[in-house]
Amino acid sequence: MGSEDGLVNISAIGDEVNTAARLASKAAAGEIIVSEKALVKAGIDGAGLETRHLELKGIKELVTVRVLRA
Repeated sequence: MGSEDGLVNISAIGDEVNTAARLASKAAAGEIIVSEKALVKAGIDGAGLETRHLELKGIKELVTVRVLRA
């Protein structure tokens, strides 16, 4: 984001940001990992996509994700 004086520092924090960072670290080259929760909220049908159940640091339950390939 910009201003008349230049760039403004913007930080994102919270559980969703931490989860996104952890999911990104689990993706292999050419993969995009999206949580099932995010797909549902976006109204995207994940049928036909690979499903994984990941253990992520700081999250008690397994996180169900779908894998998109570039």
